[in-house]
Amino acid sequence: MARVQTIVCDRCSAKDDSTHVIPWTGRRGNQRVQGDLCQKCWDELIQIFRPAPTGKGRHQIVLTDPTKIH
Repeated sequence: MARVQTIVCDRCSAKDDSTHVIPWTGRRGNQRVQGDLCQKCWDELIQIFRPAPTGKGRHQIVLTDPTKIH
């Protein structure tokens, strides 16, 4: 039996077939959070939290591309 998996945006529930949904990993201190977001929600999240490449007391979002892991 084949397994069918549908990926949806965790924020707006858009399906992957209508818009491209990408997995992301966020970290705040020692706590890691994972999820799936469409491009629109990802852009809104970046505008809200304005992550910096270095800590400096702000929120930091780390995006891991699973295709680039060897």
